[in-house]
This record gives sequence, C-alpha cells and structure tokens, in this order.
Amino acid sequence: MLGIRGLSAYMRIGGQEVTEYGVILDDAAHSVGLYVASEVDKELEILMKNTLDNDKVTFRVYLDGLIAGGFICKPGRSTICKHACVGSQYQTLKFAPIVTTDDEHAASKDTKFINDLGTIEIRAHRCLEQISTDVQLKANKSWNISPIHELTKKAGTHRVTLGATDPSYAPKLTQTTLIDPSDHPFATFLFRYRPLAILQAEGIAPLTPAPAAAEQSMAPEERTDISTHLGEKRRQEEAGPSERPPRKARTSNIPNPRESASEVVPKPESKEAASLRAQLQAIQARLDQIEGAGSVKKETVDSSKRIKKERIHSRTFADVIDLTED
Repeated sequence: MLGIRGLSAYMRIGGQEVTEYGVILDDAAHSVGLYVASEVDKELEILMKNTLDNDKVTFRVYLDGLIAGGFICKPGRSTICKHACVGSQYQTLKFAPIVTTDDEHAASKDTKFINDLGTIEIRAHRCLEQISTDVQLKANKSWNISPIHELTKKAGTHRVTLGATDPSYAPKLTQTTLIDPSDHPFATFLFRYRPLAILQAEGIAPLTPAPAAAEQSMAPEERTDISTHLGEKRRQEEAGPSERPPRKARTSNIPNPRESASEVVPKPESKEAASLRAQLQAIQARLDQIEGAGSVKKETVDSSKRIKKERIHSRTFADVIDLTED
C-alpha cells in the first residue's frame, strides 16, 4: 500500500489486491509511486484512506490524465474510486488495449493524453467541505479518445476505459474549499500500469515465479505428473549402470546439438529491444484473444515480492463526490 503523510492508497484489479513493484518515495515532493500489472477487461478500484487526526481530505483521481472525480474522506475513514460519470449515469472502470492506427491523420494529436497513458494519479488536498443543495453533476465527455499511432512507444499497452453501468451507485455531491493550493497537493500517489510481460522485459517485475509458487498455481493433475516424472528420474539416477537403460550409439558424422550450441554466444538483447519484443507479444496475445486462436496463461508472482498492505474494509467507505473544479 502506498502511504505518505498519514494518507494511503492501493489498487484492486478484478477484485484482487495488486502486486506492487518498484516503489519510489520522494519525501521532499510528498509523493510516492510504483508499478502494477494491468489485465485486459479486468475492473479496477482505487482505495484511499485518511489517518490524519483532524483534517478532511479530497482525493482527486486522474485516469490517464482524465479526472474521474474528487472523493471526500473524513479522518479515520476510507473511500473508493471505481466509477466515472457519463451523462446522468455512473459506469465502472476497466482496462482495455490501446487502439492504434497507421493513419497519421486519424491518430490522436493530443500529446498530453498520450504521455499520460498508463498512469493513475491521485492528488490529495486537505479541505473544508461545503454542503450545497444546488450542486449540478457534470459528465466527463473525454472518454471517447481517438486511436494513437502504432509507432508510438505506447502501442501494445493498456488504457483505462468504461465498463458496465451501475444504477445502484448514488454518491452524495458536494463542493470543497481547499486548504492546500491546487497546484501543491498535500500528497501525491502515482500508479504506473503496464502488461506484466512489459514490466518483466523492463526488469521491473521478476521474469519467473519461484518454484513453490509455480507449483501452487498448477492444477492437481499437473502437480501429480511432475511428481511422477521427478520420482522416475531420481530412481534412474540412484540405479547402478547395469540397471539404467542403454543409450543409443552416437553416429560420428552427426553433430552433437549440445556441443554446437555451447560454441554459440548470443549477443545480449538491449533493454529497449526487450521492451519492444514484449509489446509485440502483448499485441499478438490480444489478437489471439480476439480471433479465438489462443489463450492467456495467468502469470504467477512470488508472494515474497509482495509489499505488505493494510486492508481497507468496505464498511468504512464514504461515497462523497467533490465537484469543485481546479
């Protein structure tokens, strides 16, 4: 869980707390950030907590640079962002592949949006709440985004988009007076999200799970097959030379693949090349999903790499939306 100056935040994707990578804490700027692995079509939730003694806080959430709203949180309470306003309704939030095009005229020219893709930023301000009966709900009209050019470095990654309509969500609307200047938040939280393959290629997430974690992720029959194979191999190693199965004679004019391979020293792949390769793999995986020709295997992450999180219980959520404009 990200925490600084008595405030904290973390994410859930598909209802599960995310594994956090590469935490960066900047005490001077009162900011903290990290990386998380995004998954296509999985709903996301941002949970925030205020442990200050006296001050209310408004958490203003920006998804790929687009504001989803401000969320009022009293001392000792928690709040959650999992909706965006569209028209007169609220819709859930989820991850989706970035739409790309090779047409320069059709591609988005919004460089700020392109730069903000892959980020979820929370700006926390201490505030005074002013209840108002004439507050009007303003719909966010920025969700219909043009595709980006396929040659940008964001190709093959994800963005936050809208999910299902939630008619049961009816937050209280209010306005606030900020104690901290709008351009100097009391605290800032930054989540950078990428497909797991890209995080691994960039050295942010581990490449392979620990053996114990990998075995736990397997089906029971898979674990049985592996145990049987290892048991048979161990019996052969313990057996004497006469009990081992005879090896086939090697023909002298046929090269030994192992000997040949040992003489080849591959050129190390650069970090940029590895990142591009991971993006291509992510694009191919998405195409396989669309065409029904492939399936995505869920990566298992070593539980020892997890950062200990403080749970935020749903009974403490206070759904109060701050409509104050910057």
